[in-house]
Amino acid sequence: MSRARIHLFRNTKAIRRADWDGPDLLRPLATTGMHQARQLADQLGRPGALTPGTIWTSPALRCRQTVDALAARTGLVPRVEPGLGPGSLPEKAAALLRDAGPGVHVACTHGDLLEDLAALLEEEPGIELQLHRRPEVEVREESRRLGVLDLGSTSFHLLVADVNPAGHLVPVDREREQLRLGAVMAHDDEIPQELFELAVDTARSLRTTAEALGTEELFVVGTSALREASNGPLLAEALAGAVGGPVRILSGLEEARIIFGALRRRVLLPRAAVLGADLGGGSLELIVARDRDVQLETTLPLGAARLHGEIVHSDPMRNRELRAVCERADQVLAPWVEPIRAAGPRLAVATGGSARALGHLAIGLRGLDPTSSVNELQLSLAELRQLNEILVRATHDERVALPGIRRRRADLLPTAALIFTILAETLGIEGFTLCDWGLREGILLETVTGERAGLETVRA
Repeated sequence: MSRARIHLFRNTKAIRRADWDGPDLLRPLATTGMHQARQLADQLGRPGALTPGTIWTSPALRCRQTVDALAARTGLVPRVEPGLGPGSLPEKAAALLRDAGPGVHVACTHGDLLEDLAALLEEEPGIELQLHRRPEVEVREESRRLGVLDLGSTSFHLLVADVNPAGHLVPVDREREQLRLGAVMAHDDEIPQELFELAVDTARSLRTTAEALGTEELFVVGTSALREASNGPLLAEALAGAVGGPVRILSGLEEARIIFGALRRRVLLPRAAVLGADLGGGSLELIVARDRDVQLETTLPLGAARLHGEIVHSDPMRNRELRAVCERADQVLAPWVEPIRAAGPRLAVATGGSARALGHLAIGLRGLDPTSSVNELQLSLAELRQLNEILVRATHDERVALPGIRRRRADLLPTAALIFTILAETLGIEGFTLCDWGLREGILLETVTGERAGLETVRA
């Protein structure tokens, strides 16, 4: 009987747990680990060496990144196996690999499983086991200092971060200047000259800040206000002159895909369809995807600044204004309710400044530190309704006094809370998991990992 040859190894070097504040299963490789992974690919990926064969990997990102270079070299698609994940039983993992069949196979797992798994496989008469240690590679931790200038509909945001090749982001600075382009466009499709000039001056100032921080490359993106304003192209040209480089005007669908790429690297997602919702100042981006496969995506004119500017003129919000916001949201969402429900998302993830602000408020009202991270915070529909009731009945000063509320978000947050509440109620969602990464982090990730085209559209 033909024997199976199994190459078994643990993930290459990941960044330290102390340097990662997200879920451990999403902890990426260090620069040394990327070099070690390429050496493993050189050793095992010779033409024909793994044919026929299989690449198995733990669900952990550090394992998936370890086999990426080998998969690219051989053309084999890695199989993600929970039984190879951290804390799994060696007997369960051994049973999986015992049935590998003839050929040369690869399995990437974790240090806490490796030795016991190897001992079990060495006893199998039909298996020839080769246990690999990490290649002896030690390199200086490489990172690039990159910046993203997000010309949004509510604010212009600058993020400067040190980014390694595996997508580990270490923020250096964040700057935010509130312009409210989306609120102005609620009444006029043209950005007025005074605000036009302020936008250009603000972008120039933020570029200067990025340069002072030693930013190697600055990526400038514009969203709904720039793509919808009648003088948006003219403003984009002026902004390009101010920042000394091109301004990438994102379509709503591009924006949704980039944001989903960020949240799937920051939040543990089920192996099922997931709804991503990003509420900005000018628009609401929705996307339903399973891993990299997109089932549905849309951008809707339901931005918090847009609706607030069009409908809300009182503080606190009058009942007729509240009803008008609800009616507008219901009307705009209506064509998408059945398609989204049909896609069957098992989890809903919310991101964006308004979602994070609601998360900080929720933490504060629970009696906890309102400055704590909101990443992976569970915000139920019942709690969202409670937040909504508090916000829409409070004055601006009363909202500012609430725990975790920043003054610059206090006026738009009631409208944002209404939009999220209506979205959950309309789609039958039990609540949202919050994500603290979004468009800016997504831009950096697609830059360093080459995943710009990584989401594939699946149509029924």
